[in-house]
Amino acid sequence: MDALHYLGLLVSILLIIIYKLNSNRRIQHKNLPPSPPSVPIIGHFHLLIKTPIHRTLTNFSNEYGPIFFLRLGSRPTLVLSSHVAIEECFPKNDIIFSNRPLLPSRKNLEYNHTITALYGDYWRMWRCFSVIEIFSERRLQMSSEIHNEETRFMIKHLYKNSFKGVTKVDVKTLFYLLAFNMAMKVVVGIEEVL
Repeated sequence: MDALHYLGLLVSILLIIIYKLNSNRRIQHKNLPPSPPSVPIIGHFHLLIKTPIHRTLTNFSNEYGPIFFLRLGSRPTLVLSSHVAIEECFPKNDIIFSNRPLLPSRKNLEYNHTITALYGDYWRMWRCFSVIEIFSERRLQMSSEIHNEETRFMIKHLYKNSFKGVTKVDVKTLFYLLAFNMAMKVVVGIEEVL
């Protein structure tokens, strides 16, 4: 019987601690947008798995307005569901929202966080490089010529194969090769033959 009393006491203390943590969080964040009720550890995940996520978010938007707050586990998430809300939020806070969490598991995969760099000098340097070298007018003109050439080549290939009679065309593979040829020709000037 003593073990049952200790277990009840432990559960009571645990519930009080969870309640206090949850109530302190509500007091600290009075400026947050409206939010559906959440569970302390998992946040709002339990609400997102019942129905398809787009329907759930639409229902939340209808109930709480175009801007609402969700907690996905320990991550606070602001959901903007209207054009007006996005226009109001992003011009003022675009730098704040541009950062992503730097996860150790992605460090090697992304070559020292090159893909998801935080806003700063490093990010600005890569942005300048991409604007000048990748998305410049000259480079886009050159890549559009490659796209046109590869598309013409694919159409000629289909036209030649049409004389063989009724044949099955694997469109998925054909478009995969088209995209692959375009990318390889833009990057290194190599193409895979159809």
